[in-house]
Amino acid sequence: MNKNIMRPILIIIFALLIFSPLFVMPFVGPQLGRNFQRELSIVLGFIGLTMAGWQLAPVSRFTPAQKVFNMDRLYKIHHILSLLAVVFVTAHYLLLLLNFSEGISFNQWALNLLKVFSAETPLRAKMGVSSLLAYILIGITSAWRKQLRLDYDFWRVLHDIFTVIIVAAGLTHILLVNNYSSAPAMQILLWVQTSLWILAALYIRVFKPIQQLRQPYEIVEVRYEAQGVYSLALSPRGFPIPDFHPGQVAWLTVRESPFSLRRYPFSIASSNKNTERVEFAIKELGNFTATIKDLKKGETAYIDGPFGHHNITAPEVEGMVLIAGGIGIAPIMSILRSMKDENDTRPAYLLYGMQTPQDYAFRSELEQLAAQNPNFHLVPVFERPDQGWQGATGFITEKLMTEVLPDNYRDLHYFVCGPHPMIKAMELCFGNLGIEKLHTEKFEMA
Repeated sequence: MNKNIMRPILIIIFALLIFSPLFVMPFVGPQLGRNFQRELSIVLGFIGLTMAGWQLAPVSRFTPAQKVFNMDRLYKIHHILSLLAVVFVTAHYLLLLLNFSEGISFNQWALNLLKVFSAETPLRAKMGVSSLLAYILIGITSAWRKQLRLDYDFWRVLHDIFTVIIVAAGLTHILLVNNYSSAPAMQILLWVQTSLWILAALYIRVFKPIQQLRQPYEIVEVRYEAQGVYSLALSPRGFPIPDFHPGQVAWLTVRESPFSLRRYPFSIASSNKNTERVEFAIKELGNFTATIKDLKKGETAYIDGPFGHHNITAPEVEGMVLIAGGIGIAPIMSILRSMKDENDTRPAYLLYGMQTPQDYAFRSELEQLAAQNPNFHLVPVFERPDQGWQGATGFITEKLMTEVLPDNYRDLHYFVCGPHPMIKAMELCFGNLGIEKLHTEKFEMA
């Protein structure tokens, strides 16, 4: 199905799933006769629960979604929905707690619900408080993971635990309250939603790993590229490499079962015409990436993907500007290698920003490509160049872009990959230059 048709369909389905309790509430509400504040509290509680149940959908590696949407935007939506769910559920309790009838005061009965260790507190309240606490903890640990110095793998385990508590305790709370949930239509809806969440979890945690077990890859090469940067080459064992387009991402599992939570996203760096092996360019940035250089030939690895919808090498693209920061060169190498294998002579400009010449990954290959193809223009930019360097220095700026790009630079398509600070700076440049044909990939895990 066409991507322009698939996108709105998926958005509509996603919105309907999140707001579905609101379509049932009007048929039950008139029987309850409660005030607006109480009803608003219930609405926010329902939406908070369904958001929590479905907030993993954008980043669950559900193939149709991740092949028609920008992955950066999917992760951004995931983060926004997660924080909104925290806000809605917190507001749900605050609206029960606050009494505005005579100024601002507290409802004592709502305060008593927080006494989770009291035998007099009903189970429905204990479940509600447990879900609310899990909401708050998942919000804090996600928004400030780096500040809290939480290891990425440990944080992922915490994230999954909190999600299970949120959904299980929240659903139990709603069913035990037994107001709106007493209606058969609402009960059916909640159980259908829960069944879909369970199926989604089984798809991610069971069915996909089983499929990956049947399609293992073998490490065939670990190659040094630059300071802290290594190429990892994998060969499939008895099956074809899945089709992909340059710039896509895959999730990699090494020295672990595909059932493990230890999987990491990396941009594919090899040509999409290479049917023998798939390569990733990986920089030492964390606990896992620091082990890449120690991997041995013959070890087993698993790949989940590819994901990502943007294809800058599509036939309608007349020319492209590729901008890389650091290890953001990885997907750009896939673009350039694919163009070479396809004898693609469309104009291509690479502006490659690095701190020092020691960070210049794929230098020989890039210089050779520039020498062989007059339509490929290579512009390395060093923040701290060696003495005697005659090329561009500092950062990639509007001034540099206007100097090295052709007069029709606004007609070209732009692909940018790098760390967040660089992306933000480049987006400002693009806005000032009137550049609209733009795709960005931020090199940073959640």
